[in-house]
Amino acid sequence: MKHYIRSKRERDSTVIVQPDIQIKELNAAAAGELVRLDFGGASALAIVMRQTPQGVVCAFLETRDEARAPFFLAVSTEGAMCMSYGKDWSLDLTFDTETYPGNGDYVDKHGVIHVGETAVAINLNRPPGNIQLSAGAFDLKTFRTLDVHRRTYAPVTSWKIWHAATTKHEPNAKPLYVFALT
Repeated sequence: MKHYIRSKRERDSTVIVQPDIQIKELNAAAAGELVRLDFGGASALAIVMRQTPQGVVCAFLETRDEARAPFFLAVSTEGAMCMSYGKDWSLDLTFDTETYPGNGDYVDKHGVIHVGETAVAINLNRPPGNIQLSAGAFDLKTFRTLDVHRRTYAPVTSWKIWHAATTKHEPNAKPLYVFALT
């Protein structure tokens, strides 16, 4: 067995490589996977919510399409390809003075996360012109709608998504997505 001793300079120049990312058809992605795909001719970051006979329902967190605001649900087109970050992505919440149970100021703000005793939900809007998908808060574990109007939920107006929980502790690491309500 050979042992290699690296100089301090070599150790300091280590390149951060993200864990494996899969390229696959979106209809092969499971609920909870974080994916990047082409949406309307632009890059989009989304969470797969569920598979339906009509297509894959995704919660779009970010889109480069200027005609569409982020934080909406949409059904994917048939044959769409995606880059999947898998299901082990990490949500990093920033709690501030607005984060307390019963704060109703952010109930209808798209992108706000609501933390409760047993659930973490995100506010999403319905895509323009689509009456089959409703707006509301969606539980990030069950991907079902949730009533966050109750006094048991605390809004979080600033958060990040990391590829994995350990990624944020790596030197020079950058989150996949950053949200801050302005």
